[in-house]
Amino acid sequence: MSQSVLTFLNARVWQNGRFTQPGPFSVVDGKIAGHHARYSEGMEGVCIDLEGGYIIPGITDIHTHADFTASDARSRDYALRQGVTRQVSGLCGFHPVYDSSIPKEDYIRYTGFLGDIAMLDTDWHRFFNRLNAGGPVTRYQLFGLNSFLYSFPLDSDEVIETRIDQVLEQYNVLEGEADPSRCFHGFSLSLNYHPVKSLPAERLYRFMNGLLCKMPVCCSYHVRDQKDKILESIQEVMAWHEGTGARCHISHLKFGGASHEGQFPARYEVLKNWQQESAFPLSWDTYVCLCVKHHYFVFPNH
Repeated sequence: MSQSVLTFLNARVWQNGRFTQPGPFSVVDGKIAGHHARYSEGMEGVCIDLEGGYIIPGITDIHTHADFTASDARSRDYALRQGVTRQVSGLCGFHPVYDSSIPKEDYIRYTGFLGDIAMLDTDWHRFFNRLNAGGPVTRYQLFGLNSFLYSFPLDSDEVIETRIDQVLEQYNVLEGEADPSRCFHGFSLSLNYHPVKSLPAERLYRFMNGLLCKMPVCCSYHVRDQKDKILESIQEVMAWHEGTGARCHISHLKFGGASHEGQFPARYEVLKNWQQESAFPLSWDTYVCLCVKHHYFVFPNH
């Protein structure tokens, strides 16, 4: 089988904490295969002079709704133009798969704000067959608990255990898949969207803690309040992880707005202390730069 060989010249490469300009290097079938001290006329394959351009690893976008736009080539191309080669999808509790007992028109009304409806389906196998069919951007899917509870309401305490078992049955539908792009990589849930938004706190606690005890995987949260009650909102979801060992991840954490003016350093310090003292992994992703009136705070992702 013939191999695709590219040799790049005059590239800036991120190495040991800074950009350097090593000699030419070769890429064989999409993987870096060798480094040369200098360019020579006899080098194999196509040579591309980057003229001082930068080469970086493919970026992973950890907050997308790409599972709703995976059938649209424009979405893939837009990601590639930004250097994104992997996406985490299924955020904020939503995914495109719904139960066949739900009219499609109803589910479109529920999830329509997320984009294209072409990926909506009632079968997880068909969905995963299509999710990464377009390549080359790879999508890693979370199981959206808001979407699940739309199809299977948590409308009484008596159904909590039944709903947990139903989640696990769907989550494990592709159990044994060797391809990481054809299985789930955790849960997601938003406390800002129905039906979760209106659930009694104790019922929601029992459901989530019971689920994570049985399936201790990462759960990504859109917490209830990102203003002056942000720490209380984070504590709410942290409580569900006690005794489970499951990672608690706060999605698109932000300290923006007047309610954080003068409070950000102290509040962020509290969060870092919780991370150090927690019995389970606690992490978050953030917007890179947030504006509180005219002051800009830049803080690291965890």
